[in-house]
Amino acid sequence: MSRLLIALSASSLLLLVPAALAGAWDDFETYPLGSLDGQTSPGGIHWSKTSLVGFEDAFAAVPGYNSAQSGRWDVQDLSGVSLGDDMTASFAPIGPQIVVSAWTYSFLGVDPLYPGRRTGEFSVLDDPVFGDAVGLRWLPNGMMGDTFGNVSAIPYLNAQWVPIEIGIDYAAGEYWMLYGGALVSGGALPFVSQLGEASALNIFLETVSLDLVPNPNDALHVDGVRAIPEPAALVLAALGAALLRRR
Repeated sequence: MSRLLIALSASSLLLLVPAALAGAWDDFETYPLGSLDGQTSPGGIHWSKTSLVGFEDAFAAVPGYNSAQSGRWDVQDLSGVSLGDDMTASFAPIGPQIVVSAWTYSFLGVDPLYPGRRTGEFSVLDDPVFGDAVGLRWLPNGMMGDTFGNVSAIPYLNAQWVPIEIGIDYAAGEYWMLYGGALVSGGALPFVSQLGEASALNIFLETVSLDLVPNPNDALHVDGVRAIPEPAALVLAALGAALLRRR
């Protein structure tokens, strides 16, 4: 097969990518500064408080990474207890294969007098209410881990914007997670998804008593959230390789 035909074939496939990659996204630009509760992005992500009591919250705030605004999960001090923010983002279910990416900015345990740190989490759920989580964790020891209890040798970077990526193939029972392009964990899913597709995100900072970790400025910013189906990219790569093999 000629190089021209290969190029034309690849170009025609690229025309199909925007439709195939239709998913959900949020850059937090459309929200007034304040609570994310009840807000819905043009990209179809709807934010709501996770706790029925309603204490936990997260906010549209500044600064952002690739936009003026971001989502901010921070510490709320209540007498001797600090409440960690917790917010669920639901969206239209996205098939058996999904890639979620975002930019993150951690500011956790920065006071040298109090080395203990809070735990942050960004996870993908296959159901907004009782879903199984596949997610990254910012651990109290300053390292990145995951929701399955794995601890990596990758330290998280405070006061810097770092990209993350979570990929899940529910059909094959596999996943991977990246922090700053480095693999935190991956392999076989330790559960069998009942729904077989993702439809929510959960982002939170874990509650810690102020007398143990009194830093009231701990926060986790998130921006440029993208949730897209994976198969289109895989099809392009596979077909491109097949075309080259058949030259």
